[in-house]
Amino acid sequence: RGPPTCLVRAAGAGRARGVPEAHRALAVPRVPAGISRVPFSAYILGSWLGTLPAIFAYVEAGQLSSEIVLSGSPPSWLVKFGLAATVGAVTVIGNLASRTLKELDVDLED
Repeated sequence: RGPPTCLVRAAGAGRARGVPEAHRALAVPRVPAGISRVPFSAYILGSWLGTLPAIFAYVEAGQLSSEIVLSGSPPSWLVKFGLAATVGAVTVIGNLASRTLKELDVDLED
């Protein structure tokens, strides 16, 4: 037995209209909450609280972007953080790829 038809339609509806993947993912939990017996006030409060982290992230990103534009160069901590994040991401992805290739018995040496 698969998921309810309304969930399948809600998740797939965005695909036809070009809605980004993140927005479709948000629609799936909202549909059951909307048709369940969750009180409307609790639903609204939960939705509002759930969007706060994204709102704060957007505000911070906008503030940082405006600082970079106005000053002409990024703050030194941002450069250091960006470098550390890049090195960390490359390391994690490289280790994951190496482990996967070993599990598949792929030999990359000539």
